[in-house]
Amino acid sequence: MNTPKPLMCIPLITLLVAGILNMVNAQQISCDNLLAIVKAIAGDSTMRTIKAEIAKEAMGDDSAQYFTSIPIWDYLDDLHGEFIEYDKALGAVVYNGYSVNRATLTIERERTIKAFENCLGDGWIARTAIDGLGDTVTYFKHPADYTTLTIKNHEGWMRIKCYHEPKNGSPVCVSGDCYNFYGGVQFFNNDAYIGTFIDGTLSGVGHANWFATKKQYQGSFLDNQLEGYGAIYDENNQAVKKGFFFKGDTVPLDRHKTGCLYGDCENGFGVKLTSSELFIYADVYIGYFKNGLPEGLGESVTGWGNTETAFFGHYKKGIADGTGIFINYNGNITFGDYINTIARGNYLTAVTDKTVIQGNYDDHTLTYFDANGILSKSGKQRLTFIENTDPVYLDTKSAAKSLSEFYNYRQTGYNEILSEQSKSLKNPGLKSYKSKLLFEGRFDTNVCSDQHRDLYITVTLSGNSADKPVWVKLYNKYYKMLDKALGNQWRVTTDKGLAGPEKTSSNIVFRNIFDLSKSIDLSINQSGVQLEIH
Repeated sequence: MNTPKPLMCIPLITLLVAGILNMVNAQQISCDNLLAIVKAIAGDSTMRTIKAEIAKEAMGDDSAQYFTSIPIWDYLDDLHGEFIEYDKALGAVVYNGYSVNRATLTIERERTIKAFENCLGDGWIARTAIDGLGDTVTYFKHPADYTTLTIKNHEGWMRIKCYHEPKNGSPVCVSGDCYNFYGGVQFFNNDAYIGTFIDGTLSGVGHANWFATKKQYQGSFLDNQLEGYGAIYDENNQAVKKGFFFKGDTVPLDRHKTGCLYGDCENGFGVKLTSSELFIYADVYIGYFKNGLPEGLGESVTGWGNTETAFFGHYKKGIADGTGIFINYNGNITFGDYINTIARGNYLTAVTDKTVIQGNYDDHTLTYFDANGILSKSGKQRLTFIENTDPVYLDTKSAAKSLSEFYNYRQTGYNEILSEQSKSLKNPGLKSYKSKLLFEGRFDTNVCSDQHRDLYITVTLSGNSADKPVWVKLYNKYYKMLDKALGNQWRVTTDKGLAGPEKTSSNIVFRNIFDLSKSIDLSINQSGVQLEIH
């Protein structure tokens, strides 16, 4: 048996010769060895029992690489190798197998997937998805012991990873804000949820997909359970259960009655109906109780049909008090803090047209953001809405308009921008032009494509100026403006702070939490001040 090799550069001639040979004598996965590796990882996430001698010493922030005592293939050659190392991105010790047989890479990946399917047996869940680099990844997961295997081809390599899922397979927030807003989570067994959250719990309204059964649920959630009105659908989208859910299953609910219908309405979890002051149908409360009063997380429903409203949130001594979600009869969802049933301070309203309103109940300020989370207007609402007229605000609104227009052009494949660029660049030697569609034609603009062929632009805010103090002032201006122009759909992923006389290199990056392909990067360096918009 050949000695396993760590990941390293291999001479091109070796790849070509060995690639031709391997087309004749293809590598095969050893089922016995694969199962032994999986068993070792399930029993010890550090893989101590299958580590051999060090193949590469740790240097700086790099992890050490170890040879393995169990190869995943029947035999090893110059195009295949294996090693074990700590993967910082995954937060786990990972068994790595790789192949650089470019001549048969696609065939080998398909053969490896088939071998895994045949070897692993029952209890494993397989799924294929596109990762953040645009590569196709096939996952094999074992929910019983949180073991994961992945196979993907990337830049001419086939890579296999096997590891014990960190945090015992805790759900991962894959989009949005999964604490006190709207987002999506993926569970280890490939179940998924997208909807609202209260203090990190699945609470409010949402949609759940169960991977194994292909069933789905649409409706109310409370404290990670199906609670309240909702429906379960089969794989053909036919409703199999519909109505009022209590502890995960439907129960009859007669809203002409009052009193405790289900559970413990004294010191536990239950459903209680009370007479409504405005409607013939009783108000419904489902949630936790203490001393006969709502206490803790709960949901209340008032009204019927077109007048129905719902509140999900924290209660104290029978009164809504704390973080909560109010859903009006139009379906608009307001996230905020409540004191004695009255909303106070900052709040967010997600409107059914996907726009968002950020406001403050105390000072009556309102800021409107479009479906991309970009500022459209801001002011104060009393009897009527009065928009700000401050020059800084107007400048911010102007810049936000160009950002918004750029993302709106996505719907047509950026045809407007590409057409404008084509007409403007009459001199083939030019790379930039002053876009009239964006930033009112004030700055030089470059139109580019990224690795996924998605369009992005770079805007040279500093123009032809070589005055670095002017650059610093300009960078700091847009640094502050972007913070105001981008709403809660955007998160800062890199922030090196404001620039200054002794600090003429800095940048800040914003990324859309619902669409990670959208990012805005403001930078200052030796070339000037640039804004890169993806």
